[in-house]
Amino acid sequence: MQLEENVSILVAEDEEELREYLVEYLQLFFKNVYSAKCGQEAYLIYLDKSPDIILSDINMPNLDGLSMISKIRERDL
Repeated sequence: MQLEENVSILVAEDEEELREYLVEYLQLFFKNVYSAKCGQEAYLIYLDKSPDIILSDINMPNLDGLSMISKIRERDL
């Protein structure tokens, strides 16, 4: 599989070890991989980078994954 240079992905995961593993693995396939340790940080990255794909944990501090996705959907409607 070739590197997707035109597709960006955001990984939102509060468990550091899992987040680092996911980012490292996804960098094999995507040129632009962003990561966040909580929903609030992920939302700010979304506002700045507008990633094509969001891979999010559900239970995170500051802003859970479902609330983050709801904020994004409200903003984009």
